[in-house]
Amino acid sequence: MKVNEIFYTPTLPLSKGKSFDYEYHNNVVDVIKQNVKNVILTNPGERVMDPEFGVGISRYLFEQVGTFEAQLVTRIRSQLRKYTPFVKVEDIDVGTDGENAVFINIKYFITSLNMNDSFSTTVKTDISTGGPKFLV
Repeated sequence: MKVNEIFYTPTLPLSKGKSFDYEYHNNVVDVIKQNVKNVILTNPGERVMDPEFGVGISRYLFEQVGTFEAQLVTRIRSQLRKYTPFVKVEDIDVGTDGENAVFINIKYFITSLNMNDSFSTTVKTDISTGGPKFLV
């Protein structure tokens, strides 16, 4: 740990840190990416006191190909506009392998930092449980 180093927020999922109780993000870009990730992966109703928060990408895992993609893109755009107003979404790609995976790639612009960044994730069916498995 460096003297006078700034730490913004713990990394999620929480993990034991070397110098502190948890690992922390020490730059704003990583914090913003974590915020975007939380919006995408959180299911509506899962966040206490804000039942509207979250895209809930795992809910789209078993939808028929060609029927949910536009709805998912609209949901992502509206949620990011509401909960991450400091980013401007430039492009969202949604894909599927036809049976057991949904892929998304979000390209966004961080207005206050004047820089581009992106977030990608894949939701797959976990063979052992039948539920979703996230690959971020």
